[in-house]
Amino acid sequence: MISRQESDSSLRTELEVQGFSLHASAVSQADLATLLNASTVSIAANQQHSETYAVRNLLAVNESLARLLNTVGVTAIATAALGVQSVPLDATYFDKNSKTNWKVPAHQDLVIPATATSSTTPRIERYGTTYTEPPTEFLRQLVALRIHFDDCPIDNGALAVVPSSHRDKLGDAGLSAISQNAFTPCAARAGDILLMKPMLVHRSSPAVQPHHRRVLHVLYGPVQ
Repeated sequence: MISRQESDSSLRTELEVQGFSLHASAVSQADLATLLNASTVSIAANQQHSETYAVRNLLAVNESLARLLNTVGVTAIATAALGVQSVPLDATYFDKNSKTNWKVPAHQDLVIPATATSSTTPRIERYGTTYTEPPTEFLRQLVALRIHFDDCPIDNGALAVVPSSHRDKLGDAGLSAISQNAFTPCAARAGDILLMKPMLVHRSSPAVQPHHRRVLHVLYGPVQ
């Protein structure tokens, strides 16, 4: 039988080498419903349009969300992935559906809320929040957990990633040089969590058969 320590070590090794890992059936259906309700409350508090496909800065909008992530075990998974006690730094809700079915080009997630770091790098105002692009070494200490509320097969706009592309910032030239064949689709089912390093190159294609693809994307870092 594989021990918890061995399992956690294997997860950290996979993230270090590949930059991502799929944690199947990580959240129960009951806990998914609770998380979705909390996200919906956050959306209602931040509603600006009749059709919402993404709501950012959820931790600031709904202060109970961080506690809920801990209660349902999501924070424990992040802690296992990083090997140190971890806390959520940012959370974004996405809903890709038939009305928001567009292509998201290949990119790396390089900016985080300015409150999450003591870095003196320049500040950027986005979506009513101040963000910053911290040094590469800081980004290497983080992990993002994508909690899937719906089944997300390849034909429903599943995320596609470039394995082992998470070690450095690539810039526009580096991203453009990546072969189309380098991308690996990450199909997932409701309750699965996709763990990924922020600098992992990823993209999303339009869905062939668009349905709801609701995801809560939570960025974690070590307790400071």
